[in-house]
Formats: sequence, C-alpha cells, structure tokens
Amino acid sequence: MRALLRRRNAGAPVEARSSPAIVAPTSSASAPLVASRAAASQAETTRAIVVERYGGPEELQLRDIALPPPAPDEVRIRHTVIGVNFIDVYCRTGFFDLLQPPGVPGMEAAGVIEAVGLAVSGFSIGDRVAYACPPVGAYSERRNMAPELLVRLSDDISDETAAAGLLKGVAASFLLHDVHAVKTGTSCSSMPRQAASASCWCSGRAISARPSSPPSRATTRRASSSGSAPTM
Repeated sequence: MRALLRRRNAGAPVEARSSPAIVAPTSSASAPLVASRAAASQAETTRAIVVERYGGPEELQLRDIALPPPAPDEVRIRHTVIGVNFIDVYCRTGFFDLLQPPGVPGMEAAGVIEAVGLAVSGFSIGDRVAYACPPVGAYSERRNMAPELLVRLSDDISDETAAAGLLKGVAASFLLHDVHAVKTGTSCSSMPRQAASASCWCSGRAISARPSSPPSRATTRRASSSGSAPTM
C-alpha cells in the first residue's frame, strides 16, 4: 500500500494549467485522464467531481465529463454510494501522488454493473459490487473498472455499509494476517501496535495500544446528479 502512496515534494510549486477535456478514469492506474476534445465529444458523459489543480475543497468542481465505452476487459458501474475518506484530501492537495489534475478523486464506492465488456466473465449486468482501491475516480456517477478489482455484494450488505466499510475490512485483514499473524492465545500487548489496534477494534475492546490519533472515519455520500461537491 505504501508503494502506491508516493508523497509529492513539499516545496514544489503547483502549476496552474488550462482545463482540457476530462474522461472518466478507467481501471489502469497509468491511463491518462486527459483526452483530446474530439475524442471526448464522441463519448457519453457522466457527472463527476473534478480537481482542476491541487488545493483546498474549493477546487472540487461538479462537472460533466466524457465516459468512453468499457473496454473488452472492463465493466461499467453506476455508483449508488461513494466512500469519502481522508486519503481523498491527500489526493486533492497533491500530498499523495495518486491524482494528476485535472482528475477525479475517490477510491471507495458501491454500485450496480450496467455494462459488461465482451471479454469479461463472472459478472453480469445488474450485479451489485463494491471496491476500495486505486485508481482514483469514485467521485462520479458512473465509471469503467477492471472486474478483478470488484467485490460482489450479498443481499444482506447494504451499499452504504460496503462503501464505508470495505477499506476497514481490508485493512483489518492484512494487519491481522500479513503484518502479524494472530493465533489463539495471542494478547494485544504482544502484538505490533497497528495489528493490536485492528484486533481490538474488531472485537470492540478499547486498549492502551490503540494509536493516540485514530484514523478518521470513512463516511459515505449518496451518488446523485443533483449532489454538491463534498467539502473535506
């Protein structure tokens, strides 16, 4: 995870650029967000929160952007709930080099598949899915995504729960199984600080090993064409 979160140079000036056409992000982290105006005009559109340049919440702009057809190995998702987490602030300010302006922030969402590429198997139109991972682009009504990045949702998990809780579940899983394998009889005091915190958060017990500055809670924003930009 840390390899993906590359900090920008703190003293580097932010360069103001003109506003080329934006296309909704695809599943490839290296895929450019900027397309020619001619190519963008041939695509469908979707509404999204766009960051034109690094800065404060005033840089979040609700705009119509181009949405190309899904590639053969992609699906298109219509978002119902978008996860909002503090990492989105780091992307917006340029502290983490995950978003290149102009671009769409957000890495957590739940929704419904509305189109499937010809080479995709295992997912169908109408499936409820969620994700919590790069590439950025969740602050949008619709987007294209690689199916291997998606988790299918069961009927007993709401869209709100999936969008707000999936990243927490993934974090707890790798802390308790990869950072430190927790076994029967393991006490919180003998575990690394991060793994101990995850263990006791999951069990509902407060302990002294919990970090002094707990991570901010993820919230959700219902995806809507009439919604306003979240201010973080």
